[in-house]
Amino acid sequence: MPNNTENLILTANVTDNAAVGSVVFYYSIDMGTTWLALIDTEPPYSVDLGLFPAGTTVWYYVNATDSFNNYALDPTTAPSSYYTCNISDGEAPTFLSLSHSPSSVLSNDSITLNATVTDNTNISAVAFYYSIDSGSTWLQIIDETAPYGVSIGPFPANTVVWYYANATDTANNFALWPTTAPTGSLSFVVGDAEPPQIMNVGHT
Repeated sequence: MPNNTENLILTANVTDNAAVGSVVFYYSIDMGTTWLALIDTEPPYSVDLGLFPAGTTVWYYVNATDSFNNYALDPTTAPSSYYTCNISDGEAPTFLSLSHSPSSVLSNDSITLNATVTDNTNISAVAFYYSIDSGSTWLQIIDETAPYGVSIGPFPANTVVWYYANATDTANNFALWPTTAPTGSLSFVVGDAEPPQIMNVGHT
């Protein structure tokens, strides 16, 4: 199904016992109130209608004329009948930010992974992934409600935590951040929050 990120191309295979003069493609985006026409005179017959917003329904039909001005319609009862094409949403979500807080993590901290995501329609979920074994194992936590954020940790001192996020919209388009994840992911190192232990104090 064509989507709002790619041009809509109409095509027609037309033959004639003499010669085809022209093929006219009629289309409407207002339920047939207004018909616009684009002409092609050379096979293979096609026209480029450009981009349409998601949710648009394009109605169309074809009128082919030969060198003797005979013509044919497809559908044959056009414009009372017509073909339709529904434009789907092909636009992926956009990450504005992905971060962790606190920015300096200690071993007694719970950490929040935060994501700011926008979309031309609606976000259905943001999945946060994190790993504490250099990416051998990824754990997932999903948030379906903005503002998007999840809590992880605490982790032992010197742990390296890698993380990334995957946002999905209601049309099942998705986006990763970082875009090269999981190979390229964000990370932080957990600092030591434990104070020194004093033992065996005495005098000699």
